[in-house]
Amino acid sequence: MMKLLACEMPYEKLDKYGAAHLTDVELLAILLRTGTREKSPLDLARELLEMAYGFRAIEKLSIAELQTIKGIGKVKAIQIKAILEIAKRYHREAGNIRYQIQSPSEIAEYYMEEMCELTQEHFKVIVLNTKNEIMADRDLFIGTVNRSLVSPREVFEYALKNSAVAVILMHNHPSGDPEPSSEDVLLTRRCAEVAKLMDIDLLDHIVIGKHKFVSLKQRQLF
Repeated sequence: MMKLLACEMPYEKLDKYGAAHLTDVELLAILLRTGTREKSPLDLARELLEMAYGFRAIEKLSIAELQTIKGIGKVKAIQIKAILEIAKRYHREAGNIRYQIQSPSEIAEYYMEEMCELTQEHFKVIVLNTKNEIMADRDLFIGTVNRSLVSPREVFEYALKNSAVAVILMHNHPSGDPEPSSEDVLLTRRCAEVAKLMDIDLLDHIVIGKHKFVSLKQRQLF
């Protein structure tokens, strides 16, 4: 297994200068930990970044696609997916407390990059405070979502658990077409009835497509 020279070791560089002084290749090499007989961790990291053109593109690669690089097995691929998901959640958590929603386009734009290219349907509940600031969110359902099986009870249990004043529902259409179905409309109306009983504002239900969206509130569908 190929080893690094002392001057090439990202571990020592991070310890001495801090993580901010490492390149993307060096940070990824630390995550990969080991290389192969022919390639160092830096070589593997460089090859992966060159193939994907950056971390955002790497995040979209499947575990199988990551394994096409010799030296990245299933364990390394899973570790890469996990750390990138942690980074995404950290970014969302750091921004949630101060991000204030003013319009349907703002909330759609905020989640667009995350949701517009998902290959499975994700049904998300977004919790807001009195200032319409995002306090929490969660994907309650993932996969082919049967609207008749989506329970308003689960939606508002999550809302109450997070002391919601208001909620926004959001889901994506993997087809890329954000046009709401009749089931989408029916579910929204059921949730609106429950929200009224619980004194929680249902501000909107956003359907995300391929870089476009539909607001059921703007369409006056509930």
